[in-house]
Amino acid sequence: MTTYAHVQYHLQHPGVVRAEHVVGGVQQFARRVANMLKAWATARRQAAEDAHYWQAALNDARIMADISRAMSAAAARDVRTYY
Repeated sequence: MTTYAHVQYHLQHPGVVRAEHVVGGVQQFARRVANMLKAWATARRQAAEDAHYWQAALNDARIMADISRAMSAAAARDVRTYY
């Protein structure tokens, strides 16, 4: 009597596949956190530069005039879009 056994063997161990998925998820999470930290550091640096520039503007009328002129020009551009 002949019996046929159809045995299918996995080419990869299921535990290894799961571990690779976990490692991939951890790497993706780490990249996302690194990008968030980079954006946060950039925002903090920009805020510090703005604060430094503002302090200089409080002591120098020429810088304050430049800021005022830039703000009034931006306001004029914004108003033109409504008409």
